[in-house]
Amino acid sequence: MTCRDRKQDRYAKRFIRCSCNGHNNLLCLTGDHQKFGDQPEAKGVFDLDSIQLVATVAQMNSGFLLSGQDNEKRAPHFLIGAAANPLPNHLKMRLIRLNKKWKPVARFIQTQACISYGDF
Repeated sequence: MTCRDRKQDRYAKRFIRCSCNGHNNLLCLTGDHQKFGDQPEAKGVFDLDSIQLVATVAQMNSGFLLSGQDNEKRAPHFLIGAAANPLPNHLKMRLIRLNKKWKPVARFIQTQACISYGDF
């Protein structure tokens, strides 16, 4: 699930629907900026980033909605995943962001495919 173009109030319904439909794994991504798409002039909505999305899913897993309201009867039970970019540019910042996702709740990390052209 990406954060792009979703307002904060839509997440709880989306998570509950996914859980009811039998989806148990959730990869939390910020999403690409709209300037990379076919409508670069569009306005993006990023109420949450991937770090906040991971925390939000964890909160819902523990039985609480974003508002703090009890939702224990309909709490999803997602295996939460996050993404990491292993490329060396801005590595220190990338590791800080990864730690913020991994340490609290993420149970798997997905990275982008990496190819070192120097090996060919």
